[in-house]
Amino acid sequence: MEVSLEKPAGRKHRFRIVSPLMLLIPAVLIVAGFAAAHTAGWRENVSLLAGTSFSDSDGSQRQIASASVYVILYFAAVIVSPILAMASVIMWSLQKTLKRRKV
Repeated sequence: MEVSLEKPAGRKHRFRIVSPLMLLIPAVLIVAGFAAAHTAGWRENVSLLAGTSFSDSDGSQRQIASASVYVILYFAAVIVSPILAMASVIMWSLQKTLKRRKV
């Protein structure tokens, strides 16, 4: 039995772990998560992390957790998300430029 080592004709499909889309998707998800936390009103609980006490002491563990998640999402939305978005745009433009030069 003979085995053919030739590649099939057609376009090559490669799976890229790092691509402009794979950088942009987490950036959008981070901002969406922050928007959801902000809409849910978790910003009010952030003062609890600074030591300010609430008049409502019920669910203080839940308030601390929501405040912590809000702060993490805030910093991710302000620091990480723009970096990912800019890296996505830079990578996309470099790929387009390199494609034009190959032709």
